[in-house]
Amino acid sequence: MTVLQTIEDYISYVNPSPTEKPKDIKCINLLREYCREMEPGLEIEDLDRRFFDEFFLYWLPKKNKMLSEEKLYFLFPSIQKYFTYLKSKYKLEELNTFIPVDKFMDEFIRIIHLSKAFSKFVGNPVLSIDPLIIDLRCYRQNKYKKSMKEKNGVFEQGYFEVIDIFPDCSITIKKKPTGRYAKVLLDESLVPYLRKGDILHLKMTRRLFFTYWEIEDIKTCYLKEAQKYLG
Repeated sequence: MTVLQTIEDYISYVNPSPTEKPKDIKCINLLREYCREMEPGLEIEDLDRRFFDEFFLYWLPKKNKMLSEEKLYFLFPSIQKYFTYLKSKYKLEELNTFIPVDKFMDEFIRIIHLSKAFSKFVGNPVLSIDPLIIDLRCYRQNKYKKSMKEKNGVFEQGYFEVIDIFPDCSITIKKKPTGRYAKVLLDESLVPYLRKGDILHLKMTRRLFFTYWEIEDIKTCYLKEAQKYLG
């Protein structure tokens, strides 16, 4: 039996009604979508920590706009209930060793909040997909900033590791795997969520004769442990 089948069986087990969608099911549906996309043929006997590491460290941060505050709150309890179901039905006693939940939970929530804060900082109008939240003020501010920038300058994009965080709200980042260092000035609202080692998938520009780089767009933010999953 595949892991995907166990997830679908679990959903049917806890939610026999086709019309009602309890909060737990909305969270488990994220795991089902991940499994369908990344590991549709994974057998239950091959289930290991890597499966869950990639889910929490790479796939969910990439889908951060799907994670409402409600889903963040219910996500870990929902996954724990699914674990209990697996252990009971398939005798997977070692399942508890797959995820250090307490460690993952705090850091995972922080990095999701960082991605959302960055999205607002760069003026991305779509702050959330589920539920759909659009901030038109962010869109107008971003459009205005872009219209005021010079046409010439230097651009960089890719994965950047946070090397240093300074009291003036500036940070030093380094392009991964090996590349240039850059200094970026941020809004103070971002700094509480940042940690050294965080990885930012972004596009930035530096105008001629300027010291600091400006972030043009950011795709998402990852914990340092996600490095092995980044292409």
